[in-house]
Amino acid sequence: MRVSHIAEGADVKTELPAGPICRCLAGHMLILITLAGALFLALAGGRPLRADGQSQQALYLRLRYATFDPLQDPPVRAAGDLVPSPQSGRHPYIVQFTGPMNNAWREGITAGGAAVLEYIPDYAFVVSTSPGDAARLRSLPFVRWVGYVQPVYRIDPSLLTAQGSPTVTVTLFPGSTTSSAISAVQRNGGVLLSSADDPQTSALRASLSVGGIRALAADPTVAWIEPYRPPRLWNDQAGSIMQVSPVWTSHNLRGSGQIIAIADTGLDVGRLSTLNSDFRGRVVAAHALGRLGDWSDPDGHGTHVAGSALGSGANSGSNPATGDYSNSFAGIAPAAQLVVQSLLDRDGHLGGIPADLTALLQQAYDDGARVHSNSWGVSVADGGRVYDSQAQQVDRFVWEHPDMVVLFAAGNDGVDRNRDGVVDLGSVTTPATAKNVMSVGASESVRSFGGYNPGGLCSTWGGCWPDLFPTQPLHDDRLSNNVNGIAAFSSRGPTPDGRIKPDLVAPGTNIISVRSALAPSSHYWGVYDDYYAYGGGTSMSTPLVAGASALVRQYYQANGHNPSAALVKATLLAGAVDMTPGQYNGQVEVAAAPNNVEGWGRVDVTNALFPVSPRQVDFIDASDGVTTDQTVVYTYTVASSAVPLRIVLAWTDYPGSLMAATNLVNDLDLQVALPVSSTTGSAGQIDHLNNVEGVIVNAPPPGVYQITVRGRNVPFGPQPYALVVSGDLLQEAATPAVRMTPLRGFVTSGSTITVTWTISGGTVVTATSLLWDMQSRTDHQYAFSRTLPISTSRQYTSTIVVPDSGMLYVSASAWVDGRLYYAWPEQRINVVTREDRIWLPIIMTYPAPDPTPTPLPTITPPTAVQLIRNGGFEDAAPQSPPWRQYDRAGSDVLVSDFWPRNGMWSAWMGGVYSDYQQLYQAVTIPPGMTYASLLFHWYMNSEDSLTEAHDVLVVRLLNADGDPLMTVLQRDNTSTRNTWMATYYSWIGDFPYAGQTIRVSFEMVTDESHNTNLFVDDVSFFVSSGPIDGSEAGSVEYAE
Repeated sequence: MRVSHIAEGADVKTELPAGPICRCLAGHMLILITLAGALFLALAGGRPLRADGQSQQALYLRLRYATFDPLQDPPVRAAGDLVPSPQSGRHPYIVQFTGPMNNAWREGITAGGAAVLEYIPDYAFVVSTSPGDAARLRSLPFVRWVGYVQPVYRIDPSLLTAQGSPTVTVTLFPGSTTSSAISAVQRNGGVLLSSADDPQTSALRASLSVGGIRALAADPTVAWIEPYRPPRLWNDQAGSIMQVSPVWTSHNLRGSGQIIAIADTGLDVGRLSTLNSDFRGRVVAAHALGRLGDWSDPDGHGTHVAGSALGSGANSGSNPATGDYSNSFAGIAPAAQLVVQSLLDRDGHLGGIPADLTALLQQAYDDGARVHSNSWGVSVADGGRVYDSQAQQVDRFVWEHPDMVVLFAAGNDGVDRNRDGVVDLGSVTTPATAKNVMSVGASESVRSFGGYNPGGLCSTWGGCWPDLFPTQPLHDDRLSNNVNGIAAFSSRGPTPDGRIKPDLVAPGTNIISVRSALAPSSHYWGVYDDYYAYGGGTSMSTPLVAGASALVRQYYQANGHNPSAALVKATLLAGAVDMTPGQYNGQVEVAAAPNNVEGWGRVDVTNALFPVSPRQVDFIDASDGVTTDQTVVYTYTVASSAVPLRIVLAWTDYPGSLMAATNLVNDLDLQVALPVSSTTGSAGQIDHLNNVEGVIVNAPPPGVYQITVRGRNVPFGPQPYALVVSGDLLQEAATPAVRMTPLRGFVTSGSTITVTWTISGGTVVTATSLLWDMQSRTDHQYAFSRTLPISTSRQYTSTIVVPDSGMLYVSASAWVDGRLYYAWPEQRINVVTREDRIWLPIIMTYPAPDPTPTPLPTITPPTAVQLIRNGGFEDAAPQSPPWRQYDRAGSDVLVSDFWPRNGMWSAWMGGVYSDYQQLYQAVTIPPGMTYASLLFHWYMNSEDSLTEAHDVLVVRLLNADGDPLMTVLQRDNTSTRNTWMATYYSWIGDFPYAGQTIRVSFEMVTDESHNTNLFVDDVSFFVSSGPIDGSEAGSVEYAE
């Protein structure tokens, strides 16, 4: 689903209501289709909707201690928790605003003497100020509430019931020194263990009783007190966060048999005999592409990267001979082998990158590498935000070598240029903009010492890069203190054509990995010892995912399957951890996955391959693929709703044209049918941009699910794909798949239709029948039905001669193992006498319309002039000029190919909460035209009440300036008929607008309750100086 926001100052010529929006049935995903009691979630890429919905935020203070409205009495956990406010001195106060905050409000409170320290949800700052100034802040018109920050609010709740004198970590407010807090520790009988003053966030460690902790919290410099959690060594933190250790120890996956290529600055000393022990004996090939005969690494970047992917940790306590990599700085795939491609030239640049990247990839492929890691790219400043020849070259290579997993760092161009405290979108750079790579962003590691931490060069985003991250909460945030945080420098999507990037993230801050013996210490974030150093960036994240990819490949190969790159990607994406809402309380740093910050989430190898029971994972690697309109169906049984159902479809797409504005070539659709017992579902916007699609159902109803992969448009086919399904899946025999050849959207009278079922997979198929039928358009009686007996064959074909009829319904089904295995949704098909192709969408079947609808009158206007141009929206769709389209949600296109009456296109309005949309065309009425007939067709479906009006359609004539002249039709959700309606409005000699330019306007207004969707098609406007045959005065409406 795409969520848009109304722009300030939008010029809307209507008195109808406005508000926030959420377009449901016209956005990135989930199309709700009802068929014989089943709910279908038809997915077409991009951002999937959640089936559990979202609730709007109330105006609360959301604290660890409690969540409450500060205008009410605050909750109290225990007597004595709340203390009187101080009467003098500067202390921390919470200032809550009346709504979302802006710079003017912030300037207003700082002008009153307050220093902003932190942000608290909802819409609140923690400020340092005096009691007198706090009282003056309460008088500001945009301030809702001001109150003292109680000491108990600044204590981890787990400490309030601690026994003895626990060791705690004390974090101070920005700008504070430790002197005051140290005195408070000593006054209250505590023992000071350590302290560190930092310009941004000072901290100390101490041992105190619970009473001492409460007293210390009252110190005005103290921001937070929490239990001390001692660090331990591992690669360490990244491997733990990515859940690699269980894969090593319990499943013996360490990268054996895998070869990873690293194209970077070189490797250590560049000699096999004296190479760092973390790599010795595992280099398959080394290529000096930038310096003839020299693949050493005087820069250090390539060695550090290689260590993260496959370093053995031999210099930090591992025992590779026994496979024990615990308590060491081993990389993610420590038993994998390495191909080195040194790109560093004599000038310290990456001059070894060939003009054609396929040569770089081919060299590694020929050496046996099937994972290729690249921690380099083109900066935004140098024009890197583009799908260019390099991206295309990579896409082409993977298309031609579908088992090659290629990874690129998303880039380090994250920045908060508009100073709103949120990293700007749109900074992923080439070649990470390629479709067929895994583009890797950086999340935060968890490390409080070494590298860019207090005591190092810097420790906060604003401290390290003050010009890039000048605003809270980014400015004072530590670089590696929250596993659910995204590294501020990590480049965000989307790509220029709107695709989601990065694909996923992995830790990329304060990463300890192998240090090149030739690189100076200044090239690192810090030095750990002679063999290891700290580093950071998406450069560090990418090799971690490369190592994870090697483990995934080893897993599949150990189970007898050579995986495609698409399957490796789908596996990691399906197992990724959604990091929403991120690390900042009250501010959504990360929206629900997938998004342009984290992609599909943070890599979790254990969750991807060996999830905790009862969650199971299944995969399909369909090398035979699909062609246009071809469908393949899989069934899964979900045992319970306790485990989310997650379905990811990925495919290696054909390389895009550099001349094209969008880069997707082969477009597949994903469709999920929920069990017939299900009564809820969601819908969203169809997307034709991404080559990864997914459905997430947080609480899936138990029962049988049908998953359909359809080739919507496959010009370079067949298109192979990979599908990964995870959830509480019942363990069954290998699931057969039913593949059906496409039905086109038109047939010719007397021609034949052939449907082929191909049953693949499974052990023994004892299906009873395959059935398909054809149904007439007008009387809903079966015109044809055929049942095919099942034998031991795997493929069945049925052919029928098309009768002479104007419209048919066609459906098909398969019975496998004695139960209905797949029902192909009823589809509308036109019988024509000429070969003009009519697009066939999946039809939404609702309660049948009137069995014998009244036919429309035949309009035969020999003297009439038809003024509407492009009334079917087919020409130059979806812009469809000369129609003008407006959506206050921000979309500039309302024309869609989802639900046409005829042809391939219609206008799609509604489907958005609290929105206003308008579609109009200006026409000039010739003088003397006093007879007129406006004819249009509309289709409305709604989740709303059929007895209470909520969402309104208004058809009006407006003057040339957009002011209302008259209303032709007004309908609302109570008018829902779930069929195409035709409205025919005529003026018989009294049309008053001859000689004028007017607008024919369709307007849709929705409220915040439930979704209503409106489709408009086949609009015509006849005017004449005499009677128009077939017209009747006023409005006539028919159900088709």
